[in-house]
Amino acid sequence: MRAGSLTLALLSACAHRAEVGVEDLAGALAFVEAVHPNPGALDLDAARAAIEAEAGRRDPDAVPSFLARVRGAQAMAGALGDAHVVVGTPARPIDGILPVFPIVREDAVLVDAFVEDVPAGTVLTAVDGVPVAALIDELTSFTAVDGGRADARRAQAIRSFASLLHRREGPRETWRIDTVSPGGVPSVWWVDGVDLDGAKALAAARVSKPAWGPPVDGPFPVWTPVDEDTVHLRIVAFGTREVAAWDTVVADGFAALRGDETVVLDLRGNAGGYRDLAITVARHLLHVPFVQFTSLFTRVRAIPARFRDRVGFPVVPDDALRTFPGARVDGGWRFDGDPLADTMVPVDRPHAGPLVLFVDDGTNSAAVELAVTLRAHRDEVVVVGIPTQGACDRHTGEVPVTYDLGDGVVVMLSLVDIALVPSPGCEAGHGVPIDVPVAPSVEGWLAGEDPWWAAWRGVKRP
Repeated sequence: MRAGSLTLALLSACAHRAEVGVEDLAGALAFVEAVHPNPGALDLDAARAAIEAEAGRRDPDAVPSFLARVRGAQAMAGALGDAHVVVGTPARPIDGILPVFPIVREDAVLVDAFVEDVPAGTVLTAVDGVPVAALIDELTSFTAVDGGRADARRAQAIRSFASLLHRREGPRETWRIDTVSPGGVPSVWWVDGVDLDGAKALAAARVSKPAWGPPVDGPFPVWTPVDEDTVHLRIVAFGTREVAAWDTVVADGFAALRGDETVVLDLRGNAGGYRDLAITVARHLLHVPFVQFTSLFTRVRAIPARFRDRVGFPVVPDDALRTFPGARVDGGWRFDGDPLADTMVPVDRPHAGPLVLFVDDGTNSAAVELAVTLRAHRDEVVVVGIPTQGACDRHTGEVPVTYDLGDGVVVMLSLVDIALVPSPGCEAGHGVPIDVPVAPSVEGWLAGEDPWWAAWRGVKRP
């Protein structure tokens, strides 16, 4: 399960330890270093530098505010280079969010959605007087993705621009937005910050919203017929625990097909979640028993005593760590095989038609596991898009734990390193290989084109 895919609501539902009055970012980093299954892959020096920079912004004699705790934790998490190290906050009203969604096409930062009516092709130039290119660079260092992939970090910073800016700078009652029209006319806008509902409304109004199918506003897969021979299966996350309902939506969707249609499985922006939900999908698309993992490894089977008063287990009980079924190896415990292999068998009549996967640089964790599994066990899968954020060979996941920084702010990380099943063309540390690359353009964006559909149809595959 991908820790970063959990919603803030889930994190806020965790049973936190007694309130921690004094924040300890250095302690949180020490905890990460002590228990992370692959600390050599982390940029610990960058995280230390982020903590020092945060300390320089504060009054050393004052208890940090809630916003300072969030900012400091996010700066540390973003520096580490592990998408499964995430910052959780308690459920609370959130407002003052930047009311503009940017998008980058061919190096131009364009207005994808805005509370003001501006023509398509308007360029976003500055926010609160800071050039937007500089803000993107600053937020890139604030963004948690796996490894040192600058392209994936920048893409994630743009995708999460408003929320990351909210964490970095705090809310604003009023924002200054500078734009330039397609005709070259500059404008300055003073606009109120929006709440979460307002941000969702903006997201639904984006120029770049998917060109096919209804908006996905819920945790379940959405099936949409495209033509008599093609169906679109959109899965934005594997984040629900309504497993029976999920299984029904998946099973009913496949049952409604003839069996020879092309299924376009759309995993764009899917950051992961509970892998048992992804296994349900794979069972309908594979004709042989399969596995996702070849091994799992953890360095610890108990939380070190000095950290226990700050550490919680939000998803699984702590005995999931104590009873980890691995053999002792140098530096930890390793389990060879896939613990869920018994569940990975095809349904009675798996779908026989062609399979196309849509992925992008927001696809990660359980979504990458699904893509790798399908490529490993089904030769004719066609992958369309941009290399995934998550690597095709391994990642950190499973057994998430939280470290409490006070005020309900937690840093969450996972304690298990996972080796994925080998798949064709996989290069260690790289995303899922792409068969049909996508290069979004300004022209296509202005025309309302979905570049994934255009790329796939353009090569007449499969």
